[in-house]
Amino acid sequence: MNVDLIVGVVGVIGSLAAIILSLRKYPHESRNLDASAAKQYAEAAEMEAKRAKGYADELETYKKNTENTLAILRQEVSALKSDLAERQKKLDELQNWAERLVMQVRSLGEEPVPFKPVKKNAVIHKN
Repeated sequence: MNVDLIVGVVGVIGSLAAIILSLRKYPHESRNLDASAAKQYAEAAEMEAKRAKGYADELETYKKNTENTLAILRQEVSALKSDLAERQKKLDELQNWAERLVMQVRSLGEEPVPFKPVKKNAVIHKN
């Protein structure tokens, strides 16, 4: 036999042995790789779940603060509407009274003082 042939056969046998050994090790390494990848995915998912919970807690706090602020604003608007209604009623009463006074002055043969709107920041003099 030729030395080259022997070296070739030994090389082929060695390669086959290496392939067989690697095929036998592959399922164990594959399980280890799968377990490692699954662990990394689980850790990443847990970390994201914690972040999401933090955001949900922050959103809940913001929601409660907003609801409290909104309730306060609704009360203030209600009070302002009530005050506006009272002022409008008082204004209507005063306008009615002023119209009756004008009629009374005219019935006595005089002309009432003309109405002049008050300018902003003007001082009203009472006589």
